[in-house]
Amino acid sequence: MKKSLQIFAALLLISMLLFPVAIQAQDPVEVPDLETLRETGATDGTVYVITGEVILTHQNGNRNQKYFQDATAAIVVDDPAGIITSQYVEYDGIQGLTGTLSIYNQLLQLTPTLDPGAAVSQGNVVIPLELELADITPAHQAQLIIVRNVSFATPANPNFAPSTNYTVNDASGSGILRTPNVNAALDYFGTPVPTTNRDLVALVNQFNADMQIMPRSLDDFISLDYFDLNFTVVDESGNALTDAVITLEGLSYDAGEYSFPGLLGGAYPYSVALDGYWTQSGVVLLEEDFTQEVMLVAVDDNLITSFPWLESFDTFLPEGWATFYPEGDGEWVAGDGAAHHPFVQAGMARSWLVSPQIQLPELEPGSQAMLLSFLERNQYMPDYGYSGVWISTGSGMPENGDFTQLYESNAPLSAYTEKMINLADYAGEVIFIAFVYEGDNAHNWWVDEVGIDQAPAVIEVPDIASFVQLGVSDQPYRITGEVIITHQQLAYRGQMFIQDASGAILIDDAAGMIETAYNNYDGITGLTGTLSAFQDMWQIIPTEDPGAATSAENTLEPLELTLAELTVDHQAMLVVVRDVAFDEGNEPTWLHNVSYYISDASGEGEIRTPNAADALDYFGTDVPATNKDIIAVVTQRYEDTRLLPRSLADFLEPTTAIEENQPLEMRLFPNPAGYTFTVESPEIIDQIRVFDLSGRLLMDQGVDDFSIILNTSGLNNGIYMVQIIAGTQNRVQKLQVNR
Repeated sequence: MKKSLQIFAALLLISMLLFPVAIQAQDPVEVPDLETLRETGATDGTVYVITGEVILTHQNGNRNQKYFQDATAAIVVDDPAGIITSQYVEYDGIQGLTGTLSIYNQLLQLTPTLDPGAAVSQGNVVIPLELELADITPAHQAQLIIVRNVSFATPANPNFAPSTNYTVNDASGSGILRTPNVNAALDYFGTPVPTTNRDLVALVNQFNADMQIMPRSLDDFISLDYFDLNFTVVDESGNALTDAVITLEGLSYDAGEYSFPGLLGGAYPYSVALDGYWTQSGVVLLEEDFTQEVMLVAVDDNLITSFPWLESFDTFLPEGWATFYPEGDGEWVAGDGAAHHPFVQAGMARSWLVSPQIQLPELEPGSQAMLLSFLERNQYMPDYGYSGVWISTGSGMPENGDFTQLYESNAPLSAYTEKMINLADYAGEVIFIAFVYEGDNAHNWWVDEVGIDQAPAVIEVPDIASFVQLGVSDQPYRITGEVIITHQQLAYRGQMFIQDASGAILIDDAAGMIETAYNNYDGITGLTGTLSAFQDMWQIIPTEDPGAATSAENTLEPLELTLAELTVDHQAMLVVVRDVAFDEGNEPTWLHNVSYYISDASGEGEIRTPNAADALDYFGTDVPATNKDIIAVVTQRYEDTRLLPRSLADFLEPTTAIEENQPLEMRLFPNPAGYTFTVESPEIIDQIRVFDLSGRLLMDQGVDDFSIILNTSGLNNGIYMVQIIAGTQNRVQKLQVNR
């Protein structure tokens, strides 16, 4: 008997080793429909599978969100990790939707745990539920609705922008139309907010107590009136073109037919085509009798279509390039084997150096974006006027107003430095690139080796600031410099806050790409990922594990600020705020996903805790009843800049007299500084040292005087710590350089 038990135990052990998943895995909990999921589902990590068919009513690129509905209810699928890889179109039906539930600011959402596979039906009909604004409740979350005869309050921005609230009204009262993040890329972004009433189809969202509606496309704004639409078509010089072909809502009309009477008001996509010219497309919002003016740009004989393309300015002016001088005596000339704009001794100069037409290829799935690169250097930057790179998808003549800025070149560069600009947003477009100089007895600027080529699989950048400057994209970037971890809250989306001398940023690793374990103040090198923005906060989405830390126990002093000084520029940065009081109306204990209101001598602010019950060690402890100095990382939600203390150790007893800020008579000004700043002291200044935020010494200046003017030409825009040693005083003060 004993031998039999031993044999059984051995067999059991072998089976557990061979088949651990089969023994330990738990089957998803089956629910028949979305109503049952919403009513009985728990947000404790339980995996649910909806056995009935659900219909897709909307999908967009913001966190791969999808809205599903059945006859009983609806739900938002939040899929930042891209678990669902099957391709769907609106009104497809799928079965086997599987995932876990969570609540984000009172909105119930499902995070998928597997791909449900191909659609089981197509072209389903979902009739929007007719509601008045006052009747929308949390029970309608994620449902497709229609609200009749909606008017729009006049917004500050006349065009729809991402991540913005718009006030709408109907007979029952007012409501909130909330646009999603820029990654949603909805077709009405940038189009005018209607000034006449509409029937409005939308999806229902919720943010805390606020019910919000979100139209899916221009087609969801249904007009109630009829108007006349006319077109005028001209070339870049304003000459009339009379035989273009206009296509309106997919229907092409006869050449020269420019008048369309009696159209139902609303948004009309159009295109205007003529042989020898680039087709121009757009959307006109018809709310009254209207004439749409369209300028067609001729196809250039010097059109660039082959890549890589490079202009080295071996001759000047290169073929196909053009210069424009709308003001002053400035001039682009050959210099140092480059394009050079010298300073102008008297009078304002405004000078444009414009490339030939460039037709960028379409960005195919799996291919890399096109990358603009060039070398630049400058001189006399204390007298800086303006230099920048602009782009046009219309006319190459600056006077026509089609150019927009890509980049301002305002940092001192004594040697040629490469600059890269991601052109993913312009894939498939015909563009002009312009180098624009402005100044009055200002600086020198040299530009060379201007090229466009497909980006490498990973674009290398030196620091966090350069990462952010390349812009939101699916293109992976790699930071070649070391970054320091200031906070980890791995229980919430694998998040880490990192910082270097150039800035700070949040790593959002919901997919668990980074498997290496780190400690706070570890340094990591080679961080690789894509850049996104969530509720106006920059985020790195890692695409690989950077591996072991390259340093440990780094020293990083928090930047001292008041609540009133906190801005979007400080997001993700480690800061300290002194003598903070806690509002009596707050929750008495620290809870997850809650706002706590605070104040200091400068004004009011907010602490916001993350949405994970086990993320921080002070959850469940009492909110302080007395003032504290608070160390925190800075988070951003739209226009709100907020603090996030990292642990109980970040709540310090207040320092009423800060030694490094004495004496008060010692002055550092102006702050922010341009190209110089002045230090004054009642005692003779012995030494001034300037450090970046990682503690690296950048400037060490002996003084032996009561005041000194220091040049910032060797510093990039950003925040620095200035140590002033004067007699018995040793003061440290932040300095912001902002040119």
